Amino acid sequence: MASCSGEEKESPKAPQAGGGGSGQVKAAPLVALPGRVSGTLPKARRKHVAVTVGKVVDRWFRAGYLGGPFPRSSFKNSFAVFSPRLRKQAVSDRKLLTNAAIGPRIDGVVARRRLVLVDLLAPRGRIAGATARVKLWFDTTGSVEQRIVIRGTLTLTRTPKGGYQVFGYDVDRAAIPLPLKKPGTKKPGTKKPGRQARKKTAGAAEGTER
Repeated sequence: MASCSGEEKESPKAPQAGGGGSGQVKAAPLVALPGRVSGTLPKARRKHVAVTVGKVVDRWFRAGYLGGPFPRSSFKNSFAVFSPRLRKQAVSDRKLLTNAAIGPRIDGVVARRRLVLVDLLAPRGRIAGATARVKLWFDTTGSVEQRIVIRGTLTLTRTPKGGYQVFGYDVDRAAIPLPLKKPGTKKPGTKKPGRQARKKTAGAAEGTER
């Protein structure tokens, strides 16, 4: 478990989303869809919850990766939707879970894909928890020109106020140099895209919808 010393403090506000200092996200639209359901839940309810969870995940997307203005060196508000216990661990993984490693060297971000598939645990029709399968692709401009691919799962539970918070993650990050080469143009000895992954889970207690 990561040490809690020297942590960045969190506040509920995320940085304004934007690229190149424009204050606006140059983004593909968020797509949030219901996935598998363990239990019984009406289709309309599944869709509503998927959209709600998708918005929670998108707050992390924006605060950690898409939000500007750039260049940007502070990512202290990136984990506002994480549980307090997990937030402390996520800070140590900020180079994976945010653009902290490249933020000062880029001047813009263009989101290419934002997809969230939401699997639900709903015994007896009550939502006890959710797993978000996420895919985020974005391109960076500036001194570092890359296509970053973020994918993996976030586990979420209910909050006392009826919302959702992340209490576990299993995330993979890959960086591909731009411009992207066409198929069949790979040169001998070309290195594979860099990849890093972490898995952290803090507490398995789940709330139940009332």
